[in-house]
Amino acid sequence: MTDPSTLLLSEDQIQALIPATLPRRADERYPGGAVHGKLERDFGEEEADCLKALYEDLGDLMAMTKAPDDEKVLSAALKEFANRTVLIRAVSDLEKYEQAARATYDTRLGNLFREISDGPVASLCAILFLIRSAGVEADYFQTLYYLARDQRKIMRAILVDLDPVARAKDEAVNVHSIDLLLEKWQNAVYRSMDADLEVAFETSVEGMVAERCIEFAEVDRIFYHLVNNARSHGSGNRLAIQAIDSKDGLDLVWVFSNPVTENQAARLDNLEEGLESVFDYGIGEGSGVGLGSLAESVAHAYGIDTPGQAVSNGYAGTKLDGDIFRIWFHWPKA
Repeated sequence: MTDPSTLLLSEDQIQALIPATLPRRADERYPGGAVHGKLERDFGEEEADCLKALYEDLGDLMAMTKAPDDEKVLSAALKEFANRTVLIRAVSDLEKYEQAARATYDTRLGNLFREISDGPVASLCAILFLIRSAGVEADYFQTLYYLARDQRKIMRAILVDLDPVARAKDEAVNVHSIDLLLEKWQNAVYRSMDADLEVAFETSVEGMVAERCIEFAEVDRIFYHLVNNARSHGSGNRLAIQAIDSKDGLDLVWVFSNPVTENQAARLDNLEEGLESVFDYGIGEGSGVGLGSLAESVAHAYGIDTPGQAVSNGYAGTKLDGDIFRIWFHWPKA
């Protein structure tokens, strides 16, 4: 597997990708959580039960993997959990619910299902399958803990009445450092059902990314969407992530770079020629929702009326650099 660090850009190269200044900003900081639904209002009984069961099993997994004392004993417990958990079936059900929603042109509900199923749980299920077939490896404990924690946090941000007590804590001021992203993604191997993705994460930035858990959950969600996009639509199983300060020092600029095949590059060129964007909802099988969600989140973060305006004003963008696809976005510094 080729070293993903070969995909990294210099800071000058990143600055050349982005606008020198952004045209406008929201008067107040975005607290996060603008894209959301309610179990009692938006979902049927069967759908709500599936979401609750998923959240509860994730809690059990998080508790099991948080601080293993005896890995031999815990390995047996984790193997037993992998064989009995509802997680894999629940994610499969969520995909069916999404398809049913889209069949009735309920785009909003379909997108909510995708926001939940196209996050950390995609990798989490891959690891559970590996445990079922080949047993437990030592690095699974911390990885599963991160994935379960992030998935629950993302679900609380999207489903406002799923766990009201924890949601209230998520909404309180609680600054989050970039170190929390580094510890998960620096030199990481992201497991999947198809092939593992090797990740390089480079940044010279220090400081805070978000002011609340619910805002940080949105940044996390963008990360997982882009990582899953690179896994599903990239080539070579490599991804580089970078963060720099914007020229005026008010924003973080995130850049994700992954190789693509010749056919994928041609498809991206055809989109541009047809005046379509990878940020349009519905573009791509499995990726359009994720990238459309990114543009929507960035629009909320800066008080922009629509995701399309956020992209046209330079808050997010893409570039095909030979056989390397690069996607970047701004986020206000905390």
